[in-house]
Amino acid sequence: MIIIKKVLFILISLTIIPFVNAKETPSGLISFDEDKTGYYFFANGTPITIDNATSSDMGAKISWDGGSIEVPKNTNVYGGYHNNSIKTTSSITINGGTIYWIYGGGLHKSHTTVSKVVLNDGYVKDIRPGGSAADVKDYHDGIKYEFPSENTSKENMETIVEEAYLTINGGVVKGTVFGGGMGISYVKNAYLTINNGDLSSSYVTAGGSNGVTSNAVVNINGGNINSKTKEVTYDSKYGTLEIPSKKGYSFKGWYKENGFINVVDEDTIVSDDRDHTLYAKWEINS
Repeated sequence: MIIIKKVLFILISLTIIPFVNAKETPSGLISFDEDKTGYYFFANGTPITIDNATSSDMGAKISWDGGSIEVPKNTNVYGGYHNNSIKTTSSITINGGTIYWIYGGGLHKSHTTVSKVVLNDGYVKDIRPGGSAADVKDYHDGIKYEFPSENTSKENMETIVEEAYLTINGGVVKGTVFGGGMGISYVKNAYLTINNGDLSSSYVTAGGSNGVTSNAVVNINGGNINSKTKEVTYDSKYGTLEIPSKKGYSFKGWYKENGFINVVDEDTIVSDDRDHTLYAKWEINS
């Protein structure tokens, strides 16, 4: 059986919600407005760990050196800044609890040099080591934010993550797993590694949504992933193979290795008598 990974994209709109700021106000100036649909937590580059909440009406406990706070299940966590272009690194480790969104980068105008997100356990709806940006006006505090269209070049994008690392060792992701960011954001290099975990209900993509991911490296070593499969016969031709599509990229064929050495087409003879994986090669459109 050949497992063929298919890349899918989802565009998700931002929700207007209150803010929690880890570095400046780790536990004091938080406003849990029951009329809102969710909350934001910004680590501002401070390494954070997410664990199970001790309170039954909370989703998770977020801890950092010098503080901690328990947050609801509909909290969106960012490792970077919100509308602050100071360069920073970020680190998010999830060991338990329930969180809505996880981003390694920042929201809107932000610049994260290296983001590292590790999921060991817990429940996350969407997880992305990149940042997030959208066309938003009169957002939150009445300030009018204007962001470029999806056709804007990477040089003009304001939500930047240079090196984005996402490692999934366990846990459950029910929505999307991106190697890059969401919306109109830029990731220079994305590194997605899946070792374990339940991703059976997730859309998994090496890049992001409608922004730019210049380079992506994916290593799938395990886990329950919703995949495309095809049965083939040893020492016979592979036969017809699916031709996937990815916005902004051209499909350059299936390969036996993720280093893209030996190409596989419909006339290639199956030489492996075990279940194995074919890797799609992509080339960004100029």
